[in-house]
Amino acid sequence: MAPKECRHVAAALSLSHVRKRLKLGGLHCCTQCDGGSTKPKKKHAKHVKLASSLDDVKRNALCITCGFVGCLAEKHDHCMDHIRDNAKHCCFFRMGTQDVWCTKCDAVVDGVSDKVTTALADVRKSYDELIVAKANRMHLYATVEASTPVPSAAPTLETPPSDDKPKNKSKAKASKKTKTEAVDTPSSSSSASKDPLVVAGLANLGNTCYFNSTIQSLRSIFTSSKLHEDVVAHARSLPKAPVTRAFLDFVDGATVSSKKNTFTPSALLSAVRETSRQFRGRAQQDAYELYLALVWAIDDEFTAPSKTASSSPTESGLQQIFVKTEDAKDGTLSLLAPANATMDEIQALVAKKLKLSSDEVVLAGGRQPEADIDVVGPPSFVRTALLGALVNSVTCHTCQHVSTSYDDAISLSLAIPKPASADDDVTLLDCLSAFTAVNTLVADPATSSGYRCEPCNKATDAASFQDASLQMQLFGLPFVLPLHLKRLGKLRKNSSHVAFETTLDVAPFVLLPAYGPHMKTVYHLQAVIVHMGNRYGGHYVAYVRYPDAWYYTSDSLVQRVSEATVLGAEAYMLFYTRDGELGTAPPPETSRL
Repeated sequence: MAPKECRHVAAALSLSHVRKRLKLGGLHCCTQCDGGSTKPKKKHAKHVKLASSLDDVKRNALCITCGFVGCLAEKHDHCMDHIRDNAKHCCFFRMGTQDVWCTKCDAVVDGVSDKVTTALADVRKSYDELIVAKANRMHLYATVEASTPVPSAAPTLETPPSDDKPKNKSKAKASKKTKTEAVDTPSSSSSASKDPLVVAGLANLGNTCYFNSTIQSLRSIFTSSKLHEDVVAHARSLPKAPVTRAFLDFVDGATVSSKKNTFTPSALLSAVRETSRQFRGRAQQDAYELYLALVWAIDDEFTAPSKTASSSPTESGLQQIFVKTEDAKDGTLSLLAPANATMDEIQALVAKKLKLSSDEVVLAGGRQPEADIDVVGPPSFVRTALLGALVNSVTCHTCQHVSTSYDDAISLSLAIPKPASADDDVTLLDCLSAFTAVNTLVADPATSSGYRCEPCNKATDAASFQDASLQMQLFGLPFVLPLHLKRLGKLRKNSSHVAFETTLDVAPFVLLPAYGPHMKTVYHLQAVIVHMGNRYGGHYVAYVRYPDAWYYTSDSLVQRVSEATVLGAEAYMLFYTRDGELGTAPPPETSRL
């Protein structure tokens, strides 16, 4: 059961004091231990210090009432001393985990109401803009530009700080305005007009960072790969396709121009909310759930109900379903469901078996059977680009019979296994290995668990369950491979770092045919979605590639970063792409899209 919402944080927050203290810098210094860092310094010296001390900043906390900076319990716990000495100061922002701790509730603040979620978002956004962005930007001058080649059309982020003072007040105002624009935008207007692929920031429409990070990632995929003109023309010609048209308008329109550097994706958000009610309102949502809802909403607009579906008899009987659980130790869950059960009904059955609420279970499998829908013209561009296939092989331990089944896969949802030792890192390949590992189903008639082997049941009158081995492998490889890491558990978030590379070869995890053409199994990293925070709240950002340069996007904030920064991120979703043009159907013999 989730804790009650904090009643203190909104009243305790003084955003003006928070932003004023953040602008002073020197957050790596505890006010008690080091005397703080409130004296004005030369711009260049402060920027270098900020960049080099970002790790030290994470060891301190910030009082959200007055801006006091103090160390945490791992040092001298001066932040708590400050809270105890000031009765009305009860909440502080922990810069390491980027969450707010309430001493009166003795818990991390979980935002549910608009008032609390807005307060949390304001604090995180201020820290993101004034500290993280500035430190990374200063770090670029020392390392990124020297190690990462800049394309000829790439924009310049910001002019390095100068010690020259303006000679008059009018020039001082102009200088101040230029500096503000450099912080909030990825480039100057002159360079933006020359490069149509410059990344635009996205306006936050009320706790919509989950939405912004997801559509920024998808835009980088479809923009970089350039959908075929015929595919776009067909998509825009659909009679009822508000989500599709809004998405294409966003892909075309979310570029930096000479007039504005922030795009407002309200049309696309409204279209998604019309089809998916759970995203209405201002509550925080999950980026992965938004991705699934958006992709299937676009795909639905390319399909129409089958004329024969309503007149055909409803399929009766039961089907056995295997579901990979969030905990890698549990392996695979088996259950019986009606053969004509919908995805929502199956999700409810899984939730009941796991003793969870339906809201805590998200199934990322295929859609309804193809017999129930008619495709209007070519398939949707999201289906062609994102849809792959999985093959499930089940071996009965009693008769050794092997049965196979195939499922659509719009993404892979991967559990994070425990490392072999405390010194070892978990890698993305470890997650894929756990996903495709052989699991054992143990028969338990009391709970209807195990494998219901058809040959074995034909030999007896009574239905029975057998022990079996099950393995899931990739079978059809899509152009875009979305990977979701299961970090958000029922009670806590798994914040373990999962190491990943810019190139991914999935050949070890694919069931390749003995004869036939070889599939392309090498993918290249295109986008990464990161969740900062805990199980009950946080902030989503995205790293996107255009075309060989990486950009950090956090709502309206956009900045160029190094590849090393991307690879060090705490990934929540990763998007890998293969070479080729999206929106063009692949040869049938090389893929099961």
